[in-house]
Amino acid sequence: MKQSELLEGYYGVVMNSRHSRDFFPNLADYIDFVIVTPEIRRIAIRVANEAKPINARVLELGGTAFRRIEKVNKELRNYVSKNNINDKVIKDAFGRYDAWRTGKLRQIVSRDASGLLGELHDELCDVVQMLRDLKKYETFVARYIEFSTDADDRVRHYLPMRELNNYLEARRELEAQRKLSLWGQLSLVATMSYVVRHGKDFDKRLTRARREKFLLIGGWLEVVGRQMREEWQSIQEGDYRHRHYFFDDDSAMPMISRLHNYFKSRLTRSQRKGRHVIAVEGVFKDQSQEEALLETSSIFAPEIIIKEVSIKKQKQTKRVGFLKLFKRGTKLIPIAGIKTRQFRLVQYFLTPYNELSKRCDDIMKKIPMDHDKNNARLQTIETAEDEMIVIIRNAVRELMRNSDLKRHLEFVWTGTTYLRMTLKR
Repeated sequence: MKQSELLEGYYGVVMNSRHSRDFFPNLADYIDFVIVTPEIRRIAIRVANEAKPINARVLELGGTAFRRIEKVNKELRNYVSKNNINDKVIKDAFGRYDAWRTGKLRQIVSRDASGLLGELHDELCDVVQMLRDLKKYETFVARYIEFSTDADDRVRHYLPMRELNNYLEARRELEAQRKLSLWGQLSLVATMSYVVRHGKDFDKRLTRARREKFLLIGGWLEVVGRQMREEWQSIQEGDYRHRHYFFDDDSAMPMISRLHNYFKSRLTRSQRKGRHVIAVEGVFKDQSQEEALLETSSIFAPEIIIKEVSIKKQKQTKRVGFLKLFKRGTKLIPIAGIKTRQFRLVQYFLTPYNELSKRCDDIMKKIPMDHDKNNARLQTIETAEDEMIVIIRNAVRELMRNSDLKRHLEFVWTGTTYLRMTLKR
């Protein structure tokens, strides 16, 4: 099966998802396929690289502004300490500054968020304003204030910073491009998929250096990721009382459609040229599609073999399905009799094998048994879906009793009603 057809299959599963708790895990499957498929991954990397220039600019300006803010912070703290100023407002402002700096306080994402540097600057502004209000320290604090030109005592800005203004201007440009550009939508979709996969371990995957870097370029990994994690957790718990900022099907669908159409058009153009980047033994080689297929499919080619097996005690034969993993291999792994749910389940996922998640009702159509018509729970609309899931789980459990199958087959529920089977070599 062509990569474009597999990509279309993943896309179809995403767009046909009925609930958010299924939609976003299926979206994560789609992104996983993009990442592990060299031809499509190369296209995605080119898209992501378009963000490098503006990210680098924001990061550079942010670093300059951050160093200036830290310098002012140190000057103000030294002055307050040297003069034994014991004011609650100033103490609280420095406390909040440290909390922002260490991550104990964090932003909630909004369209007007000014970022970590904006929060740090605001806390220092409170310190400067309080020192001026205390009158005794007006002379010292005047260097941190911009006064109106028509009146010496009228404050225009507390703690004006050209470095911060340059950073915020670049950041606004970054956010505007992120909303409209293809790379911005890829970044958002990939981050949501990352949270679905690794939400519980999100904080453990961030080093301090990475955390500071991504906060400077707009908080896209830590601040946004944490809010996404909370939204995804509420979806998993069935909380649909509020419209989510990120995990919203209606907002995500147009972005996914745009990305998918771009991937598909670029992949089709590449296939017409007959050239692909194929990963062979960890090295990327440029070779024709025909040569690549010879190198890959001739080695790993899973298929089902049906053979007659004699049953000595009953003195009769039985048709049994076997799993064959390698085209040139001779080992056959017994699955089950061809009339069992277990065999039909594996057969359904293997013909053809594509690692697509499948809905429980579609699976049940492929693994029917005669006695299903007598199952009252299957025949009742209110309980049918739950009963299907129970039946499929039992079939998977029986398959996993076979140690050879357990070694080579992995079944994963991607959401509450979607099941995916993966082959391990």
